[in-house]
Amino acid sequence: MPVDSTASTACYTNFSNAAACKPQERDYQNPIAGVWEIEVESRRTSPALNNPFQLRARVQGVQVEPSVIELPSVSAGEPTSANWTLTNTFGPVAVTGQGGPPSSVHAERPTIAEGAQQEYLVDVPEGATLFTARIGNTANLGADLDLTVFRGDVQVGQAADGDSEEAVTIANPPAGMYRVVVDGYAVDGPGTSTAYDYRDSFSAPSLGTLATPSTALALPNGATATLTGTVTAQSAPGAGRELFGELAVVTTEGAVVGRGAVSIGTVN
Repeated sequence: MPVDSTASTACYTNFSNAAACKPQERDYQNPIAGVWEIEVESRRTSPALNNPFQLRARVQGVQVEPSVIELPSVSAGEPTSANWTLTNTFGPVAVTGQGGPPSSVHAERPTIAEGAQQEYLVDVPEGATLFTARIGNTANLGADLDLTVFRGDVQVGQAADGDSEEAVTIANPPAGMYRVVVDGYAVDGPGTSTAYDYRDSFSAPSLGTLATPSTALALPNGATATLTGTVTAQSAPGAGRELFGELAVVTTEGAVVGRGAVSIGTVN
């Protein structure tokens, strides 16, 4: 099964927009174990008759502990230290941490009946960079739930295939009230119901920052190091929400080889 598109309109040198796709490099997060076949193809419109190349493949992975740092309470505008231990479990690598603005998150585990709908309202502020609504992990593994997102009365996203693992992501969402609708399309027949995970989140610079040093950490196989980040919450999330910052452990070439997070309970 191809992991990337094999279409001639996909990612090729001397053809693709390098800002959208880097033809000379691929990285695959959480790869399935097994034998991978790597195919290199020269596009038929290549301006060169001969296209010599060199291929290098690396398996890399960094274990991040703890996976989530719990900060029960922080003061608005004051930096709080957060430390992760990195353990390199594969080939040699040089990494840095990559943070960004935290997300305001609402999560719960409700129950929905077949044919029913449940709605969640999310007030997305000005300047938000990302909005995501997600459902899944149903108690009834055969259930089929659908997810639709509206801004006002206008549908702005939908995920509705044959299972219940659905997500809608909107980059740079306009400010406003978003309505997330979960549809119990098919559970296990009339009168049945299932529990499921619901989570919505939006990221915005006004919520604060998760920052890490730009100096790369060199990790041979089996080596460990401490990555120290700084969490600054600028404002408290709304009722029923909490702040959640995500840390990506990134190689100097841009591949994500590990992830951590920080959860903020209250902002004083």
